[in-house]
Amino acid sequence: MSDEQMPGPNMNPEESEKILKDPELLTILNNEFDKRIVGEKTARTTILLFSCGRLVENAESTSTNLLVNDESGKGKDYVVRNILKIYGDWGKETIVQHRQRISATAFTYWHNHFFEPDWIWDNRIVYAEDLSNTTMNSDSFKLMASAERGTLNESTITIHQKAVDVGVMGKPAMIVTMASSSPKSEMLRRFPIIELDGSIDQTKAVVKRWGKFKAKGIRPEYDPAVIRAMQYLKSCKVKIPFAELVANVVSCEHYIMRTNFTRMCDLVMFSAALHQFQRESDADGFILATEQDYEIAREIIIAITSTRSTIPQTKKQKSIIETLESIHRL
Repeated sequence: MSDEQMPGPNMNPEESEKILKDPELLTILNNEFDKRIVGEKTARTTILLFSCGRLVENAESTSTNLLVNDESGKGKDYVVRNILKIYGDWGKETIVQHRQRISATAFTYWHNHFFEPDWIWDNRIVYAEDLSNTTMNSDSFKLMASAERGTLNESTITIHQKAVDVGVMGKPAMIVTMASSSPKSEMLRRFPIIELDGSIDQTKAVVKRWGKFKAKGIRPEYDPAVIRAMQYLKSCKVKIPFAELVANVVSCEHYIMRTNFTRMCDLVMFSAALHQFQRESDADGFILATEQDYEIAREIIIAITSTRSTIPQTKKQKSIIETLESIHRL
């Protein structure tokens, strides 16, 4: 990480520590999000926690991936953008690496380790807007989505009939948005899906909020103290003391649970990383997750799985199923 994105000399560590030690930290963050985002409490928490996955050194590599999938016009990029703004300004060397458009081959060359040996993806977030299906299903994107933290992930491609080595150093958290997604099953396993609230009441609330904004000619800003505090969060290793107890009670009706159970555990760890200033550590330096972390993760795992057997469905798949069900009722 560069000095640009680390806490600077003008920051107040005592003030930041007070915020990060507050038992109502999640409420504090939601109060900030309330300034710009109407409702969407579950989506907010989901996006926030997946972004905190960048901090957990011993999480599974694909657990830090998230697809925000919904129809155009529902504000998915507005929501994601304003969640990630809690980390401060974005730039070339900052935590959030944001792209509004990215091609299928871009991930092959973007910060290639053999050209930029000092670049490390660990502890960063890739936010890609309106990803195309071609990019989502490309080999280079799959490599980035499955890369190992702290590892040089190498591959060899052919350019002008010559073998060229490319490398991804580390693994970022990856949060992407898509309006019409048709990911292959292997990518669907790598990217759980969260949707936004498309209800009439939500639309009314959004319109009302924008009416207030425009009437006053303002756009509320996040508290700089909260943004500074979020920059004090460090990478860490986490243990879940009760993980075996949870393993004994989860449903194993479908093999997808092999993936979803580890993802749920990692979400518990992401919550612990967010609350790291409030959690105890063991003799080996591991942060110890608590019941609160489990409850937060449980809400999210319910939101990102769509069926009783926890198999995720895209927006398009749900629409097809709803149409078939309506025909069957005729």
